[in-house]
Amino acid sequence: PTKVAAKVAEVHESNSAVKKRLHEEMNIEQNTFVKSLQEMEQQVASLEEFTDLGNVVNIAAKVKEVEAKLTAAQAKVKLFNSRESLFEQDITDYEDMNKIVKSFEPYSNLWQTTKEWIEL
Repeated sequence: PTKVAAKVAEVHESNSAVKKRLHEEMNIEQNTFVKSLQEMEQQVASLEEFTDLGNVVNIAAKVKEVEAKLTAAQAKVKLFNSRESLFEQDITDYEDMNKIVKSFEPYSNLWQTTKEWIEL
């Protein structure tokens, strides 16, 4: 019985150390992600500068690239939220992400529709 109790304590201590390490890694990842949201916000804002219909193919490609980054970021938000629930933390509301996606939609609609229209 004492060996079992010692082994249980050892495993519990090991699990606690792993949990602490994973929690710290998650926090670092989330901080990095928040910084990348600022970069994405700037990329979306830069789409305002595009006005040349002669360059619609390149602009639409840029819009698709930004869209892919936003989709990946939304997946990360879901991952972070699921991890937070595993660590029994409050779920972080990434409202900046929602604002970025909302401000991106008009540019996406405009340039994808323009590209499709020109290709007809």
